[in-house]
Amino acid sequence: MARPSEAVIRTSELPVNERREAWRGTICDVLAPVDLLLPDEPVDGEIVGRTLGDLEVARLRSSTNQTVHRTPGLIRSHSCGVYRVVLSLSRTAIGFEQGENACRLVYNELVVYDVDRPYHVHHAGTGDMDFVVVSIPRDRLPVPEGAVAAVTATALAGGVSALAGSMLRHTARDA
Repeated sequence: MARPSEAVIRTSELPVNERREAWRGTICDVLAPVDLLLPDEPVDGEIVGRTLGDLEVARLRSSTNQTVHRTPGLIRSHSCGVYRVVLSLSRTAIGFEQGENACRLVYNELVVYDVDRPYHVHHAGTGDMDFVVVSIPRDRLPVPEGAVAAVTATALAGGVSALAGSMLRHTARDA
């Protein structure tokens, strides 16, 4: 699936009755087709995404609680061929589940997930979610698929997270 070279949505710039569908459409365009569950309230958020060579970089911010499901049916109809690395910039935990793994990602932690395997992401906190997402084509990451599956939806913290997090923050800012 071809991704836009740049995608931007700021729900505050839209009429209230258009925000939900605009948010849903942008999530599916920038990240991947997903089932997105939103509360029955106006959506508040911003997504800025860009393509940088082989990488796709997006920054998502929202105060709206939401749940994302990438199902086997959506994967069959829209394979993406990418791994994602997510850096949390928010104080509110974001839950990730993939396969047997699950974590609650907090500020300055990283998580990796495979877009072509079912996953769930859940934000239901009292604060804003804010994170950077970098999509890496599978064929550009010289790691056996089984090795990636072993660490998906596992929060990575400490030195590796600090170094990679710093690079991701700069990449998102520069994009």
